[in-house]
Amino acid sequence: MQVQEQWVAYIQKERAGFDTLFAKEIFRDWETYRQPEAKAVDCLSYALDLRYGKDETGLADKFLERSLLVVARVFAEQQFDAGFVRNEGPSMARADALEARTLANALLGHGADVSALCEAAPDLVTWALHERWDDQSEDAYLRAVRLLLIAGDISRASELLRIRKKFKWHGEQAEVLRRLVACTSRPVNDLALLAKFDAVFDPLRPHFPINQNAYTDFRKTRIELGAIRDKYFVSPHGSINWNRTIDAIAR
Repeated sequence: MQVQEQWVAYIQKERAGFDTLFAKEIFRDWETYRQPEAKAVDCLSYALDLRYGKDETGLADKFLERSLLVVARVFAEQQFDAGFVRNEGPSMARADALEARTLANALLGHGADVSALCEAAPDLVTWALHERWDDQSEDAYLRAVRLLLIAGDISRASELLRIRKKFKWHGEQAEVLRRLVACTSRPVNDLALLAKFDAVFDPLRPHFPINQNAYTDFRKTRIELGAIRDKYFVSPHGSINWNRTIDAIAR
């Protein structure tokens, strides 16, 4: 079964469950949530799943709008300062909220505030370097690189990729991103590099990623790599076509 068929079959099977999720009051028991921005991330993920599965009921957009509502409340209540949760250590919470807001707006056709992704990246780096350097830290660090690439900040992405630490778990992705930032042509016409990129990207395209032995937040990595692929290898002008990106993921 092809990836697209898998996504369509998954949504057809679980469609009623998405309605049930949306029927829940999003702000119920809000005060009990230590990381309320996770609700925004979940809503974004539900919307993406529905789009990968070709659902045409409009529920995906409703989840995106709900994601924006959650992010707005999180920032209004100042749940965190920069890369830190108040009275705690480094956190990816603000980065999650900033990315969710940026992608939700982009997918709704409202445009993408890429400056927010540049703002999110240092929080991810701080968290990654504060923790033990393992597969999860590597994933968070490379996520910072991916957000900078989506934003088009090649210089800062290149700087991060010059880190001396070894990528034991995500070395293939790190190497392909290093090769990407070194390319000067746009779109990139190096077919060998595209093949290497797809070797990293393709296993993440199905609903259940293939042969993932190390930690990766595949819901985020999937859409981020998809956007990077569209921006640097497909788009003639370097602007991301989000519908085309969704189609490439679920092709």
